[in-house]
Amino acid sequence: MSYAQLPLHHHQIPASRMVLGCMRFGGEWDGLPITSDLVAEGHRAVEAAIEIGINHFDLADIYTRSKCIDIG
Repeated sequence: MSYAQLPLHHHQIPASRMVLGCMRFGGEWDGLPITSDLVAEGHRAVEAAIEIGINHFDLADIYTRSKCIDIG
């Protein structure tokens, strides 16, 4: 399966219609450090998304106190 792509605003960057929400990447919303297991889990999710054509990721800086950005 491959998802259709849309041009992203005026830059014409191809962006998938589906977005992978990365809010849970990095574990809980706490001050604990990111473990290697959490990194591996996040990488597997991103790789699976890319395999089916998703190239648009939601990485808001507030998600899990910014830990999702370090993984994504």
